[in-house]
Amino acid sequence: MNTRIYKEYRILRPFWAISLLLPLVPLMLFQGPVYCAMGYVVGCLLLGAASFGAEWNHQTMDLLLSQPLSRKRIWRDKIRMLALALGSLGLIFSMSCVALFDTIVADEGFGALYGLIWLVLPMVWALGVGPFFALRTGNSIAAFAFSVVTPFVWVVMMALLLPSGSLTGQPFAQACCVFAVPLILFAGAGYGLARFRFHHLETAGIAGGAIRP
Repeated sequence: MNTRIYKEYRILRPFWAISLLLPLVPLMLFQGPVYCAMGYVVGCLLLGAASFGAEWNHQTMDLLLSQPLSRKRIWRDKIRMLALALGSLGLIFSMSCVALFDTIVADEGFGALYGLIWLVLPMVWALGVGPFFALRTGNSIAAFAFSVVTPFVWVVMMALLLPSGSLTGQPFAQACCVFAVPLILFAGAGYGLARFRFHHLETAGIAGGAIRP
């Protein structure tokens, strides 16, 4: 295995293991789709925050930046490993949904496209916003908290701004127009800002730590 990829794997390994368990434990204990989905979302956000946040927590960010490699290459390696971790988590969650398919369709009334939105959205949000908040705050816990709070604030804002019952009976339209599309756009902007910020971080050496612009 490539040394750099293995290093990224070691950083994400404990968070990866926890995130893989989060959708499975509710499946085994409660056999309910809501708890399983909550575990999946939390797992995605945890991975997104940990990819860069763990470098700050372990005080290895300056060592990472001082490598004789281009920032673009380092960024690509970290994002690829994060995407791989998120993809494996999405696969586990999909298998859980297959196991609970009859319950989801009968009790929750979710269609296939509606379910696909909530499968992809947490992964996209974690991939874009997680690194941004981690690089902005310099802490994986803070990055995780902001990753959770930001969409929650958006949901509350939309609930206050939209007329009561305006989207009742239209779950797919509500998911696409009100929640999914704006959050995907926010995630895209966060990804671009995180990439720019990482490429412009400076290091003062191993002892001095990383200096934010």
